[in-house]
Amino acid sequence: MSDYLYYCAKCNSLVSYPEDGAEVVCESCHGKMAPLHLDMDAWDAMPVEKQAELLGKFQMQQTVTSQKAVAEQSAGAHQEPAAGPAVEQGPTSYAGRFSKMSIVGFILSFFGCTSIAGVTLGIIDLLKKDGRKRGLAIAAIAIGGVITALEAAIILELFYETWW
Repeated sequence: MSDYLYYCAKCNSLVSYPEDGAEVVCESCHGKMAPLHLDMDAWDAMPVEKQAELLGKFQMQQTVTSQKAVAEQSAGAHQEPAAGPAVEQGPTSYAGRFSKMSIVGFILSFFGCTSIAGVTLGIIDLLKKDGRKRGLAIAAIAIGGVITALEAAIILELFYETWW
C-alpha cells in the first residue's frame, strides 16, 4: 500500500504521508493540510480532470473557512472585551517570514570580505520557491553588489598606482 495524499489549499501543494487522517503541516506555509483520503495508486489512476475537480473543492472549502474566520474576527471586534487579564502580544518573529539564508546573506553583504558570499546567498534564496518574502534577499544582492563594486574599484586603484 502506498502513502496517502494531503493537500494545502493556501500554497496549492500536494504531499504524501504514510498515515490516513493524520494531522500534517505544510512545509511551505506551515498551515494544516487536508487529507484527500486517497493513496498514491488511486490518485495516479484518477483522470487529470477529476484530480483538478477534487483539488478545486478543497480550495473552495479553504476560501469559505477563511471568510468565516474573518467574519467572526470582525464581529468579535465590535463586542465588549471579555473580563480578565490582558494578554500582551510578543515580539514579531521574522523567522517565519524570511528564510535563514536571506538573513545570513543580508548580514554578510555588509562586510567587505564576505559581501560576495552575501550576494551569492541572496541569489540562491531568491531562486527558491518556498513562499517566503524576498525583500532581504534582494537587499543582500543590492548591498553586497555595491560593496563588492567599491572594493573592486579600490583594489584596481591601488594596483594601478603601484604598477604604473
